[in-house]
Formats: sequence, structure tokens, C-alpha cells
Amino acid sequence: MLLVLSGCSSSSRISNGWGRDYEPPTLSVNDGADVAQPASEDQTERNQDDDVVRQHTSLANSSDRALESLLRKELDGWMGVPHVLGGTSKRGVDCSALVQRVYADALNVVTPRTTEKQLRFGDPVSASSLRSGDLVFFKPSRNYRHVGIYLSAGNFAHASSSQGVMISNLSEAYWRRSYITARRVIGSNNLISESVSDTEPLTVSVAEFMAELGAEPVSEFVP
Repeated sequence: MLLVLSGCSSSSRISNGWGRDYEPPTLSVNDGADVAQPASEDQTERNQDDDVVRQHTSLANSSDRALESLLRKELDGWMGVPHVLGGTSKRGVDCSALVQRVYADALNVVTPRTTEKQLRFGDPVSASSLRSGDLVFFKPSRNYRHVGIYLSAGNFAHASSSQGVMISNLSEAYWRRSYITARRVIGSNNLISESVSDTEPLTVSVAEFMAELGAEPVSEFVP
């Protein structure tokens, strides 16, 4: 059987070898909607940027979880330690000394001794961008500032004057009302330039401590 195709024929009918001709089906394209179009250069760049953001977010989340785990492990040994103004040990500790001890023992990071200096340490960060290890600051009264270590989901560890070392949440009315700012120490751009000397003593007298606050000793109350 011989099948002859003519390349110059204008007819689209083809012999099927059974004595009859048939017409091939016509393929239709719906305005290119069903055909994959190559991505534009701008779209490709946007996709690449999205991939980078997702990778960074994943790494940040993993880093936050690891950091929170280290902090909580160290804080476990401090839970319930009573608050003592100017105290730096597990016999009694104040809020800024808790920060200093936890950062030093868990992360090998040296921080200033007083809340006043810690307020200028690291980089400012918004409340909506808080990450594990950030320092959160409060001003419960005119002459008193308070600091805690942010963990996650609004939770932060601190030395409360009434209940000792504990974990509270930023959503609680008292802390919402007195919250003033936060600082990022881990990964801070100015951590090295602003870090205190390794020789700075962990302990200070109550008089020195109050002098750093720039206030006369006051009756402190923190829930």
C-alpha cells in the first residue's frame, strides 16, 4: 500500500488507507490561556525575592526557637527566686541583674548592670517585631523602670517585686499600660561598640544602683 502526501496541496484531507478520506481535528488555543507563558524578568526577580524571604523567615524561626530553648533552660534555675533590689544571686535578684546573669550564663553575652544602661544597649525594636532574647522595658511608676527577657507569644521572664522571678505576658493590662520600648541585643549592629567591659562587676551597692537610676530609693511594686 502506497501513501502519497502532497506538500503543496491546499487540502487538509488525508487518506486513511481504507478508501475514504478524513480531516484531522483542529486544535484550538483559547487566547493563550492554556499555554504556559515564559515568566517575565520582573516576575522571575519577584519569585527569587520571595524564595529568599521564605528562607530567611525559616532560618529566623529556627534561630528563635533555639535561642528561646537556651534561655528557658537557664531561667528554669531562677524561677521563684525572690526579688531583692541590688541583688545578683539566687538568694535574691533584681530585674536588670537577672538579665545580666541569664545573658552571661546562657549566651556568654555581657550586658550592662542597670536598667538605665540596658535601655541604651543594642538596637531598638518595635513591639510587633519582638523576637526571642529581646529586652522589653516598662515604666510602672515615675521613678522606676523594669526590664524583662522576651521569649515568645507575648511571654517574657522577669524578676517581679511581689512574686520573684516569673513569666508574665505582654497582653496583661498592667504590662500593656507600663510598656515603653524594647531593645535587640542578640544580632545587634552595635553590640560590640556598646558592650561593656568584661571587667565590669556583676555586683553594685544599692546606693550605686539607685544613682544609676537617677532617683531616690522608692518603694517598688511590680505584680
